[in-house]
Amino acid sequence: MSMTTLRSFSACSAVAIMVGGCSSAAIAQTGIATQMGSTADDAATDDIIVTAQKRSERLQDVPISISAFGNKQLQTQGITSSSDLTQVTPGLNVTENSSFVVPFIRGVGSTAIVPGEVGSVSTYIDGVYVPVNVGAIYELANVQSIQILKGPQGTLFGRNTAGGAILITTQPPGFDWTGKLSASYGNFNDRSAHGYVNGPLSDTVAVSVLGDYTAHDGYLHDIIGNRRAGQRENYSGRAALLFKPTDRLTFTLGADYFFFDDASGILAQPRNGYLGQTTATPNPTGPYDIALSTAGVAKGKQYGGSIRAEYDFGGLKLVSITAKRFNRYRNNYDSDGTPINRQIIKDNEMVKTFSQEFQLVSSDSGPFNWVLGGFYSDQNAGYDPVFVNTARIDSRVNTRVAAIFANGTYKLGDFELTGGIRYNIDKDVYIGKLNGATLVDHARKKWTSVTPRAVIAYHPDSSFLAYASFSKGFKSGLFNQTSFSSTPINPERITAYEVGLKLQMDRSFTLNGAAFLYDTTGLQVQTQNPVTNLQVLVNAASARSKGFELDTTIRPLSNFTVNAGVSYLDAEYRSFPSAQAFIPNAPAIPPAIPNSTGNQSISIDAGGNRAVRSPKWTFNLSAAYTIEMANGGSIIPSVNLFRTSSYFFDVINRLRQNSYEIVNAQIQWRLPGNRISLSLYGKNLTDATYLRSFSSTAFTDRAVVGTPRTYGVRIGYEF
Repeated sequence: MSMTTLRSFSACSAVAIMVGGCSSAAIAQTGIATQMGSTADDAATDDIIVTAQKRSERLQDVPISISAFGNKQLQTQGITSSSDLTQVTPGLNVTENSSFVVPFIRGVGSTAIVPGEVGSVSTYIDGVYVPVNVGAIYELANVQSIQILKGPQGTLFGRNTAGGAILITTQPPGFDWTGKLSASYGNFNDRSAHGYVNGPLSDTVAVSVLGDYTAHDGYLHDIIGNRRAGQRENYSGRAALLFKPTDRLTFTLGADYFFFDDASGILAQPRNGYLGQTTATPNPTGPYDIALSTAGVAKGKQYGGSIRAEYDFGGLKLVSITAKRFNRYRNNYDSDGTPINRQIIKDNEMVKTFSQEFQLVSSDSGPFNWVLGGFYSDQNAGYDPVFVNTARIDSRVNTRVAAIFANGTYKLGDFELTGGIRYNIDKDVYIGKLNGATLVDHARKKWTSVTPRAVIAYHPDSSFLAYASFSKGFKSGLFNQTSFSSTPINPERITAYEVGLKLQMDRSFTLNGAAFLYDTTGLQVQTQNPVTNLQVLVNAASARSKGFELDTTIRPLSNFTVNAGVSYLDAEYRSFPSAQAFIPNAPAIPPAIPNSTGNQSISIDAGGNRAVRSPKWTFNLSAAYTIEMANGGSIIPSVNLFRTSSYFFDVINRLRQNSYEIVNAQIQWRLPGNRISLSLYGKNLTDATYLRSFSSTAFTDRAVVGTPRTYGVRIGYEF
């Protein structure tokens, strides 16, 4: 590193300290090869290539806070699900609500699973927006990379992205025959099989086909039936066809289908007693005990198809992405969370989405690079129907979105100036019925937004980048489909400030850091209807998130890699009058059990309380070491450590998740030729008890626990 760069580093560090104190789509992104070089088995000189700005760039050259993981790193670190990403990504907290993924980035996210609610963090698979997230969309045999982009991204992506984006890129069809097969078996009768193959059908046509299957017998204990509960079975299939009639024109067509049967996310355990508890009623006491009046069912399927067309004009590329997605979800569960049969919810949800995106992308030549885009989607989402005991609710919201966006970067000597803007229109039409009677008939609302982005970066050479950015994010308003109100929930708007630093020395040491400040107005917060136990949204007045993150990769040896990260987050509600909350009723009179009176719904001022699912501190540390064998094989032991401080699941900060640690380890033996591998793995080796979700009703506090210690063996074959 030059002395000029070192002096720049000192100056920019001082500025950063001062300011910082302040579907599953079926299409591959043809022509974008993502290579990740942060694993022990990759060459030490490899770079991490990301596509956050719609072009292939080194991670160290992009003025955005990004965590990126390539296929080999995902394998080595044992990242196989959405929750695993929390353990390796500073600032990301992925929990669940029912069977749905609930990602929070820097305190910004949405816990609601109301039909039509878009979430604050968007997921894209091969460039296509995925409107509904379930955990298994991450369990794909041909995942090439996962990128987590932090902060508003609306000037670069089709669907509005207020708090961040998760980009999943799969292996594109290619003109060389390649493939991979793997199978594993572990405790709880956990078994899985994954496989994909791709190759040419002709000089201009290539195809990719994959299949995935996972299942286990459940780790929960139903004390009423004295049996295991929370069984899981998921399977999926995907196919993509690449047609390249000329060097300039490319089409990629695809289809996918995914089915899941996993009730573990709705099997709650009552905490702190429950309404009507006596010495004669069941009392779950173990961390994985449940005692519900009915067995839970949670099944769903999502499927669809996409067409991606690219034409290279020479210095200019036109991209068209057309997609249609279908999602259906059905559950039947004991919503009161107790062994006393009071309330059963039978929920049938549907989401149908058509989307069309156009991008016009300049080449990388010249000082000015830019992206122009347009996006349109038409979505129908609703309850089809939902039953609360005998009451029936039918609802439907049609949402149409139209947007244009632009983003450009101009290089001026050692400086880079980036500007972007998005104009967005959302239109909702809501119909709601109760027991066949129409209570809301075509209530309408339109929201518009203009969200800018501005970045100034100092980038004197490939080893150093310092930047400061300003951006705004917008999350559309919506109608609460179970409250039968024609008054919608207002949009959520975010103003984000960030300063960052990316430093790389001799490619054996990389340090990336960022400090940020987010101000959110109109924050959309999940609450529970005290009568139906169905989720509804309300607007909190305002919230603020501020903090910093550091992420480093060290390669003291070419075959030894250490990754470490730390995140500090101070996220609180600045103003939140009339917040709904549940608190315990007065204790019962002895000899009744003290905690047998249930909860009461109250309204309080939650201003100054910590935001939900926002731990102040998280730490992650991983290491992988490759031992080369004399016969050409190798042994790769690896270990991951994750620790989080405590955080809360409710706005009054009563439902608390205590701090905990997760330790994962794996040892992989690659046979000579590097085609066959055998692995022993263990997750949550310390058997830490933690929560996937925690909520309150009038009957009890409901906790859904996370996965206990798991271990097993895996075999893989690549060609």
